[in-house]
Amino acid sequence: VLETLGGGRVPLTWMDPLVKAIGDGVTIVTASRCPQGRVGDNYGYTGAQASLRALGCPPAGCLNGQKARIALMVALGAGLQRDDLQAAWRHVTGQ
Repeated sequence: VLETLGGGRVPLTWMDPLVKAIGDGVTIVTASRCPQGRVGDNYGYTGAQASLRALGCPPAGCLNGQKARIALMVALGAGLQRDDLQAAWRHVTGQ
């Protein structure tokens, strides 16, 4: 679980390591470090939530980092693969 800034943004310098990690098979979910609110800005610049979704990093919605981590552990422990995990994650977070 990657705890992002604000509505789900990361610095541009984080994008290459994220691409590499995802290419290596790491599952990454984005959550906000803010005390409340949901991940889901749709700004078009690289590093914003839209570009992270395009990489395959689903947002945690209103789940904070700790709750998202537990939900992700359950999903991975159940053996969900990337496509099934994306569908299940949308169901859990409503996004």
